Amino acid sequence: MESDISTLAGRVAARMAELGLSQADIARRGRFNATFVSDLLRGKKLTLHAGNYGRLARALLTTQAYLQTGTQPSEAEIDRIKTEVGWQPEYAPAEPELSPDAAADLDAIARHLADQAASRAEIKKAEELGRFPVYRSGGRFDGGSIVESFPLYHLTLPIKVQSNGLYAVAISDTTMSPRYEPGELAYAHKSAIARPKDYVSILVKGRMNYRDTIIAYIRQLVHESADEVIVRQISPSIETRYARDSIEGIHRVVFAGEPIEGIGL
Repeated sequence: MESDISTLAGRVAARMAELGLSQADIARRGRFNATFVSDLLRGKKLTLHAGNYGRLARALLTTQAYLQTGTQPSEAEIDRIKTEVGWQPEYAPAEPELSPDAAADLDAIARHLADQAASRAEIKKAEELGRFPVYRSGGRFDGGSIVESFPLYHLTLPIKVQSNGLYAVAISDTTMSPRYEPGELAYAHKSAIARPKDYVSILVKGRMNYRDTIIAYIRQLVHESADEVIVRQISPSIETRYARDSIEGIHRVVFAGEPIEGIGL
């Protein structure tokens, strides 16, 4: 993912992505409150007090010059900063917790839709109805959801259709508000062809907690070519360019009531 480093927010976001850090990590490392970090990433803080520049630079293992002007620090400077702050690689827990609101919403959905089978026969019947995975953010600050072999939940369709290719992404932030709000689910299908202006789940190759992973973002498709893909978030309105070879897939978000059997035909 390429971030626009012409702004303070973009430079902070780029450095967070490089280090695999969340908003909570930055708040803890720099002794900031959560609102300060959130406002910073939303572009609400164009400049900072000198002391905050210093704390933020140490939290991001970079220099004040990079934060203020975008001047890239040398490896020697970064090594010196790591030594000064006593930096050690951080490893997130295997199961990061959802925010209370998102967890409550997903629990309610799961209770309503999830398979309640208690025997082998009931499990087989539920699989015939069609089960599909729900993926969540895993602590990311930018609204991305981690696509893993073991999703947050499996939901069960109440009708007998083939659900192969259908999945859901739990919305964890306000980057797509008011279209999608935190705690809601966006449903995508791997066979649903996306066109410009469609809302999509774009699967991007990235890193999380120092390992390779696939990250799903719910965005609006702006342009797609053989070399790049451009998508847009709503709040604030920002377009992001991805190199084509960094994309694992682009799947259209399906609408409520859309016949699943006919998707991709």
